[in-house]
Amino acid sequence: MNKTTITLLTAIALSACVGPAGSQGANGAPGADGATGASGLVGTTGEAGTAGVDAVDLAVPEAAIASVAPDALLAGRTTRLRVVGYFTDFADGVTASFTDTEGNALDGISVAVTVVNTVGLILDVTVAPDTAIADVHLMISDGEASLAYAPVGALITVAATATLDNVELRAGEMFSVQVELPEFFGNPSIDMSNCNGVTNTTLRRYSMHKFTAAGWIYPSASLGDCALRVVQDAGTDDERIAAAVVTITAPDVTSFVDGHATGELTPERRFRLVAVAVEAGQVISVRHTVDTDNGLDGTGPALIALVAGNQSSIAMLAAGTDGWMEVASAEAREVLIAVQDFSLGDGDDPVAFDLTILTPPVIASVLADGATQNQALPTNDGGANPNGRASWYRLENTGFAFVTLTVGATDNASLQPRLALYLNDEMIGSGTMTFSGVLSPGVTIVKVWDGIRVETDSDFSFGVELEREALLSVDENGQGVSTVHTDTPANYILERPAGQVLTIVASRAGEGDAPTLVATIPGVPGELGRGVGRLEIPSLEAGNLVVAVGLAGDLGDAGVEVTVQIGSVEPAVLTVGEAAQGSAPAEGGAWFITTLDGPDVVSY
Repeated sequence: MNKTTITLLTAIALSACVGPAGSQGANGAPGADGATGASGLVGTTGEAGTAGVDAVDLAVPEAAIASVAPDALLAGRTTRLRVVGYFTDFADGVTASFTDTEGNALDGISVAVTVVNTVGLILDVTVAPDTAIADVHLMISDGEASLAYAPVGALITVAATATLDNVELRAGEMFSVQVELPEFFGNPSIDMSNCNGVTNTTLRRYSMHKFTAAGWIYPSASLGDCALRVVQDAGTDDERIAAAVVTITAPDVTSFVDGHATGELTPERRFRLVAVAVEAGQVISVRHTVDTDNGLDGTGPALIALVAGNQSSIAMLAAGTDGWMEVASAEAREVLIAVQDFSLGDGDDPVAFDLTILTPPVIASVLADGATQNQALPTNDGGANPNGRASWYRLENTGFAFVTLTVGATDNASLQPRLALYLNDEMIGSGTMTFSGVLSPGVTIVKVWDGIRVETDSDFSFGVELEREALLSVDENGQGVSTVHTDTPANYILERPAGQVLTIVASRAGEGDAPTLVATIPGVPGELGRGVGRLEIPSLEAGNLVVAVGLAGDLGDAGVEVTVQIGSVEPAVLTVGEAAQGSAPAEGGAWFITTLDGPDVVSY
């Protein structure tokens, strides 16, 4: 069996004991919601980051196979696989096959493609009973190009067939199933990493060939089939695997009826789920009901918004908060509202809740280039902005662009604007009045709200201005020439070659300091690297990069011409236990690449 592989890219300045200190990294992205295990759903949401220049995806990624479930094929059985593509365009005629880890064809495995859509496939894979237990690679071909699903840690395995006394596991609940193995395993472990949302798993022997597998399934776990593996001697040459296919079914939910959802929490059931169907471009607003006649003051247990496949909350309202929780959706989907109170203990009285949802939902407006005037936050009848309500926008890009967003209030005494940008429910940028950064193709959600709300506020009129700028590229020789203006860098989109170190060298016309280079990577807010005149960026996998080239000071009306030259360095192979020879280059460092098995401690 294959062991976990760790690949390192290392830069060494051979003319000294250590290399120069790297620049300080940028502020990190907002913290993800922390899981609380079997007794809870999610932790609290991190604070929004400070205003800054955040870059996201920089060029359309190459098509790839994003996920496969189940990731185990059962010997002697037919297993149905769900294949999800990434930037794919599958069509009729697509084929699938399996090879061994060396790329050799395999006998005993036949594949039928039964369902095809642009981003997904359903495969029925039949494995002969005598097929060797081993890792295999999935290959998808459309006649012109092939995609391989073989990232480290994501191999598909032909496994011995285990049987279960129950194959359906409900999301949002604990589970306990009996697993029978086809042969004796002495001290095995359980692996359900293929089941997105299953956690706290345990395996306890029941008899010689039987075990009890138990765990907790998040309410927003990915639904459908996945693999439960039982592994003996994991990560060794003696590794043995038996597997079974389990099905994660939808959680127990209630719905809003006439704009309300009611229920109670008990020590035995400390959370309840309310399902809401949301159309593309809609914003749902939910809060605890205000009803003075019946003693409802608008506060209650914590509210958490969840979506399938994401175990972190996408929005939350803390317990006891008098206000709204809002969730915007770029695409049609189901949102789960979890009402939770995990402080309930044995003997505590039930806690009742009564939720109100705005019907119909708010529609997010599409932002166009230029200035959008006469905007306003939602208000109550009295004119005051209710806590939590915001104005929502969709920013639709057909390609990658450098975007500047500015929000200006008509009366700064009554509206102190804040804005945030979301891509796939992750906040990719925020600011008090402005945001600048690279946005990817597709729909980015923009939220504008009042940063400091007081009851006397009444005037919420503001304007939003959107500016988009095309990204620059280098020519076939890796060279680019542009004019840099005061406080406005030139932004280049570059390709990062796999297993290479990208070198960016910048020079300016005339006298003065060399240009500053700031690099960002796709999908990761903050800086990847920063340099003056030269920057080196290592990459194990192919990808994209944006480099901002700027000059300090007043550059005059005409600006200053700047030239960038792109190259790459092939790292030398560094073998563990062997000395490496080399000499420091005139500029930059000497780079080495090495591969390690397991969680080793590295010294060099």
